Amino acid sequence: MQYRTATRLAGIATASYITVTTGANTFTLDVASPTLPTIPAIPSDVLNDAAGPGIGPPTVGLGGFTLGLKPADSVDAFSFGDDPIGTSDQCELDHLFSVTRQSLGLTGSGVRKEFTGDTAPGLSPGQAADIFHWNPSLMGSNELAPAGKGWRAGTTTGDEANTGLTNTAPFDNVASLEIKTLTHSTVPPSPPPFEVYFSRTVGSPTLGTIGATPADILAVGGVFGGTPVIFASAVSLGIPQGLQVDMDALSLKVGAAGSDPYIKDVEFSVTMASAFGWPYFGSAVTSGADLLYFDGSTGWIAHRPGEIGLRHEDDVDALETYIVQSCPGDVNHDGMVDVLDLIAVLSAWGACGGCDEDINGDGVVDVLDLLIVLSNWGPCP
Repeated sequence: MQYRTATRLAGIATASYITVTTGANTFTLDVASPTLPTIPAIPSDVLNDAAGPGIGPPTVGLGGFTLGLKPADSVDAFSFGDDPIGTSDQCELDHLFSVTRQSLGLTGSGVRKEFTGDTAPGLSPGQAADIFHWNPSLMGSNELAPAGKGWRAGTTTGDEANTGLTNTAPFDNVASLEIKTLTHSTVPPSPPPFEVYFSRTVGSPTLGTIGATPADILAVGGVFGGTPVIFASAVSLGIPQGLQVDMDALSLKVGAAGSDPYIKDVEFSVTMASAFGWPYFGSAVTSGADLLYFDGSTGWIAHRPGEIGLRHEDDVDALETYIVQSCPGDVNHDGMVDVLDLIAVLSAWGACGGCDEDINGDGVVDVLDLLIVLSNWGPCP
């Protein structure tokens, strides 16, 4: 996915595009994170991973001004709208998440272990800048994201040291998370109307400018520096009208009917301060670690804190969901590499960074991916 930014080089107006690819994680930090001024960055900037452990801080992948934000704005939920989630496979999703500084996790969980003793030798305990992993096989607990699921697009574990973040007081805090990155391109794209989806914290000044609330999903795309629009209001997501709710984490799948995008599926959380017992399709939201699910027409509380290894008092403040292929070449995740996977790869031929059909993750669906399908033909082991 790409969207257009305007730049000027040597007095000549040129077009620059920012492309969503694989290769690193994208995230934001909250206003109290000590690494922000060392980058330098502000809470409305979207960041990319550092080059690796001990190799400098993260870099600014997308300045907040590109999203139409002001310096005093903060992004607390973020998505590219392409998370491979759906109601049919929702219960089998892998979750990557981060938590607030006050979150401790249940005894024995990855969150609790990172809070009491950091995995990186010589570093102080800290959990708010780590990535944690959960799926149904970990019911009642969670783990520090292992290599294959952590920072640098999964090439390292989820420990904050692997992306240049710090757990020195007052501690960095990851406020939103995506497992793709942003790079620049001069190739004109054929983009959908919106490319980036996000929410802002309570008190962000531009919320009033566009008449939005902290629980609305905003979107931006097109010309550099464009004003964001309300893509999905809190009410359209099933949040009762009139409540002061702040969305705190977001995983989103967007569909398109012609040129009109719409929500297919979304999983999200709200801040602990917003979880005061209000009804969400018949169930009370009572924790910042409740994970809420909306499939475009109805919603439910998909997971309570204890299921994902968190306490009721804990708060999920960054979220990403994805489906792990059953085996190499099983693009549609049905446990079989067959003609359906072959058709999927052929249909997605060409540049397709981040899509399931790009099996080897090099940003292009080509003969290399086709050979993986053919070499793994048959039932997954």
